[in-house]
Amino acid sequence: MEIYEKRRDLARSLDSATSVLATLDRIVLTAFHVVLLFIAMAIFDMNIMEMWFTVSSVLLAFAFMFGNSVKVLFESIIFIFIVHSFDIGDNILINGERHVVRNISIMNTETTKWNGQDIYYPNTVLNTAPLVNLTRTKHLTDEQTWVVDIHTSARVFEALPLYLHAFQMSHAEDFLDCTPRIYSHADDPLKIKLTVYYEYSFNGLPPARAGKARAIGVSNYCASCLEGLGAPVPAVNQIQVHV
Repeated sequence: MEIYEKRRDLARSLDSATSVLATLDRIVLTAFHVVLLFIAMAIFDMNIMEMWFTVSSVLLAFAFMFGNSVKVLFESIIFIFIVHSFDIGDNILINGERHVVRNISIMNTETTKWNGQDIYYPNTVLNTAPLVNLTRTKHLTDEQTWVVDIHTSARVFEALPLYLHAFQMSHAEDFLDCTPRIYSHADDPLKIKLTVYYEYSFNGLPPARAGKARAIGVSNYCASCLEGLGAPVPAVNQIQVHV
């Protein structure tokens, strides 16, 4: 199934690239025909300068009207062919929200948001926006935070790395590393923040696999370990994702 989806996305990428190149071809051919027209006029000894003054006046008027459009077009071409941040089918993060790239045109990129919304982004906006390409990411790191009482026994914090190492070794197909860290609680001096950093062995895709590994694996396992070691865990669980 995954191979089929990759082949489908590759075919769509080729179709999109062909469409963009066809648009560029029409633009270049139009400019070439204008230059060819002046060369032909020179061959037949026509008054090129007079014609040039007329054409330049028209071009100047068009520059005022369409100068920004030409600039946007040039920036879009640079973004698509030089920067090339993504391909069709890639999962990307825009402003922290996951999108799947559906189509790339010369001026816009069509994406599908995680909630199913189809969104069209101007390429010039994507060119300046910070993007995270999850598909090209090799490994993804998550973190989860629990808040425990300050009087929690030191043996809990000493034993937890051993438990997490054993968990990681038994789930090596999903995790490369699990590391706990202890921080003071800024809002409550009688609490301690226990943060577990874990690195997936994959790039977090598909999201269902990452969610299952996070929920069934680390979340439940760490909570049960803390409770088993005598550290009651309040219903405070914060999740952050790092690439």
